[in-house]
Amino acid sequence: MKYTKFGNSDLNVSRICMGCMGFGDATKGQHSWTIDEEHSREIIKRGLDLGVISMTLLSLIRAEPANSMWEGRSETLQNVRM
Repeated sequence: MKYTKFGNSDLNVSRICMGCMGFGDATKGQHSWTIDEEHSREIIKRGLDLGVISMTLLSLIRAEPANSMWEGRSETLQNVRM
């Protein structure tokens, strides 16, 4: 894996960023294609094993209130995995 500095900081991040928006529970989110917890964990583990340390959660950028149907499952799965 190749790494680069994050902006002007001293923080190193992987050049490849894993998108995690589709991880969670399809019955409680916006997308029917959401990957369940078991498969999400497998994908995150594989990414970490390959050196991916940059991950993004697009579902964090939203206008809905925190108690809406977006329950933050992808965020929870990523935090548990990390």
